[in-house]
Amino acid sequence: MYCIKKILLPILLLIATVNGYCQYSSVSYYVVAQQDQWQLFMGINAYNDISGGTNGARKKVVIIYTTAGDESCNGVPLNIPYYQARQEGANNCVEFCADQWGTHETWSTSTGTVLNHQILRTQYKNVISYCLKLTGGCYDGGLMGQSLQYLHNGTIPSMSAVDSSANYSNWDDLVKTIRAIIINESSGINELWLNTADTDQVINPGDHPDNIHTAHLGIDAVTDIPHVSLNLYREYITASLPINLSDKDIATESALLSLLDYGRTEKSQPSEWNSLHVSFTSRNYCRTIIKH
Repeated sequence: MYCIKKILLPILLLIATVNGYCQYSSVSYYVVAQQDQWQLFMGINAYNDISGGTNGARKKVVIIYTTAGDESCNGVPLNIPYYQARQEGANNCVEFCADQWGTHETWSTSTGTVLNHQILRTQYKNVISYCLKLTGGCYDGGLMGQSLQYLHNGTIPSMSAVDSSANYSNWDDLVKTIRAIIINESSGINELWLNTADTDQVINPGDHPDNIHTAHLGIDAVTDIPHVSLNLYREYITASLPINLSDKDIATESALLSLLDYGRTEKSQPSEWNSLHVSFTSRNYCRTIIKH
């Protein structure tokens, strides 16, 4: 894991097999705003968590996408094909990571109720994804003036999913919803990890507002949950930092970027393969905070 560790914590091996899947001793949460966020900035850690990396110790992985990734900025109409294509790319990446340890399988999909909110839940092998589909705020107010930043700072009183599947009455309502997901998915597991953007804007300057406020959301949600350790990632700033991944890891992250882009272009959306995104494939920076 490419993180600066403050305290080393023993990693428990995964044990027992039930119905073809492991009884996991560790669960890793990726709480992200955008469908390409974990691949670009957390990619090799996510790959190792899902696939088991070199030691084969696969974790249960839960990815919580807070926004639809619609980029409907400042009154631009909702771009449904675009956000669906972005999710397709993210799903491609999940399959790539999980299929390193077995043949291709099918996804299971359901819409569940979490604290009276309808949320899409999908699963592929050991990876579970929750899609809240909130409006992407871009660098200002998003669709109809809604954004996570505005909800967090009280500019707007509530926020809705782009498909009207759920409404969150305030920031605390959203925090409690994320907390409920984490508690539900952690049943019987004592080692929990939260992976999200670093909210310290001295360490992580210039990050996307949706990413930063999603990180605040995740951190707020686990404040009173014991045994949750944090991996906090530097994001856009990493493009200007020294390369710190091996050639093998760069190849893995490049594959993730390729699959993201294929998901977009396959759905007739423009390619986002560019020099900035490519630069992220050779760099992962995070700091780790261990909670006991």
